[in-house]
Amino acid sequence: MRATNYLILVLFGNLISAQHFTQEWDSLLHLREKGNYLELIQYGNQLLQKTQNESELAEIHYFIASGYQTTNYQLGLVHLDSSKTFSHPSKRFNLEQDALHILLHRKGGNSEQVLLKGREFLNKIPVDSFPELQFKVLRNMSISYRKLNYYDSAMQYVLAADQIAETLQDNKLKYYARLSKANVLYALKQYEKCLQIELDLLRITREMQNENLILTSLINLGASYSKLEKLDSTLYYYTLAAEKAKDLDLYQAALLTNNMGIMNEKRGNYEMAKATFLESIDYASQISRPDIAVRSYFSLAELIYEVFKDLNLAESYTRQGLELATDIKSLEDQYSLYELLYRIESKRKNFNKAIHYLEIAGDLQDSILNAEKVKIIEELETKYETERKNNEIQNLQQATAIKDLEIRQKNLFLLIGFLLVLTGGVFIAFIWRQRQLKIHQKTDELNQRLLRSQLNPHFLFNALNAIQQKVLSNKNNQEAADYLAKFSQMTRQILETNSEDLILLEDELELIKQYIDLQKLRCNHPIIVSIEISGDLETEWIKIPPMLTQPIIENAFEHGLLPKNAPGQLIIEISQKEGYLTLKVKDDGAGINPNIQRDHHSMGSRITTDRLKLLEKKFKKKTFFEISTIQQELSKFTVVTLTIPVL
Repeated sequence: MRATNYLILVLFGNLISAQHFTQEWDSLLHLREKGNYLELIQYGNQLLQKTQNESELAEIHYFIASGYQTTNYQLGLVHLDSSKTFSHPSKRFNLEQDALHILLHRKGGNSEQVLLKGREFLNKIPVDSFPELQFKVLRNMSISYRKLNYYDSAMQYVLAADQIAETLQDNKLKYYARLSKANVLYALKQYEKCLQIELDLLRITREMQNENLILTSLINLGASYSKLEKLDSTLYYYTLAAEKAKDLDLYQAALLTNNMGIMNEKRGNYEMAKATFLESIDYASQISRPDIAVRSYFSLAELIYEVFKDLNLAESYTRQGLELATDIKSLEDQYSLYELLYRIESKRKNFNKAIHYLEIAGDLQDSILNAEKVKIIEELETKYETERKNNEIQNLQQATAIKDLEIRQKNLFLLIGFLLVLTGGVFIAFIWRQRQLKIHQKTDELNQRLLRSQLNPHFLFNALNAIQQKVLSNKNNQEAADYLAKFSQMTRQILETNSEDLILLEDELELIKQYIDLQKLRCNHPIIVSIEISGDLETEWIKIPPMLTQPIIENAFEHGLLPKNAPGQLIIEISQKEGYLTLKVKDDGAGINPNIQRDHHSMGSRITTDRLKLLEKKFKKKTFFEISTIQQELSKFTVVTLTIPVL
């Protein structure tokens, strides 16, 4: 969790021409500086009824517009347009209006407009004039470049802003410039460098005695220490921040106490974790933020279930969270809570209820996956439509410029028109090519997720069916309960890694072991399983795509070990050589039947080879997939070999 500070800079001096309005202007300025935007809007609307002076009306609408920066930037732009309709004698005030226009577009997420208007603003004023206004514009442009992931440009503009702050020796400007610099480093995952800046920011804010900025600095320090996995320091700064947030910002207090609960649980401070989760729920209830409360309810219920072993209390908190999650239509939270109810009922040995809750969770997971796919497609369509309209506007502007040139200077028309069209065509072609590459990259990522979604339901259904048979047989309920627990743990791990492109090899191995245990449940004969890892392999550092080996292991059981109907062997070998990771799956099952292989491998092998192709496209390195047979002692083994680059 990284804080965003909503205070804006008060950087301009006396703008009011009418002396009798100075007191009202000071009140507007004070409300804006303190961040009391609702009061600022209300007070400004009252003043609009009390004056007909054009300069005063321009200034009042300007202040009202600035008040909408955190709630409704569109209304802010409406009031800013109204401000510009009134004449005002001050050139500085007119520039202030332009700077606010840029800020409102940034708050509305219109990064391209920020950059366009920002460049126009900087080009029309002398380099050494109005440094405070230049600072505001440079900082807003830096933030927009960061939002667009152009981190080099973001750093370039924030360094220019920081130079102005140093020249003016203004602590508040220094704070905002360095905060933006820290945010760029944070986005680049350079947490150590980010941390050094944030420690300096905390010193500056304490010298300024600005409690809101101190709170922001404490939160950001906690976030950076968290990324560095330094739990003691994270908890220390979050605790300091939470104490301040109780009086300054209950929203931040709710988020902080929830995070502190998670960290206390990791450290084994279970009573403290329980208390902070309850505190978070209380804060969230006071400010009507059910989205925060439902997360705390889930964390609290899971803590009660796993640590305190109180199933009734865990169920109570789970159902309270589920009620909120249903009200706000949060599918992800509903899924987590139903999955927890499944675990609770499994522990009680109420298997029918457990399977019922698991089926609901499965339906929710399908809805989440479909919603994600629809969202990605809509985002791509929206981006394409926006780019198309921008190109139309650019073409229209170019046509207008060419027409003006023709009227003013016919002799130069052909030359200038040719150069404009040629330059514009090359530029547009280059931009179009870059955008197409980005869209193709997103499409590849979407395909990767779709391929994984084909894997998960298939083997989950087989495993669930085998466990259900155990339950219905009533022969060994304890064994069924044990396998339900394993199944729960495995499905949870799969869903946690489902959105990841790569996971650690040691996590993949843990999933494989759990999956093999569930497959062995279906066998009526012993299966000897061995996983052999070369001694120089560091499984805790190497990453691979999740569930990469699952269809191969499934083939080994479905078309090798199960049809054999006799004791068998499954050997998994993992080794590393010359920058490549080799995974071999061997089984001495029924062997390869050419008629079956064509149909069967068409699904498992196709998914695996398609995933390998996407891996090659992303990392620009070759992968290999091979199926063979070998004779080893008295047994004939089917061998599937995967070779991928070390990631």
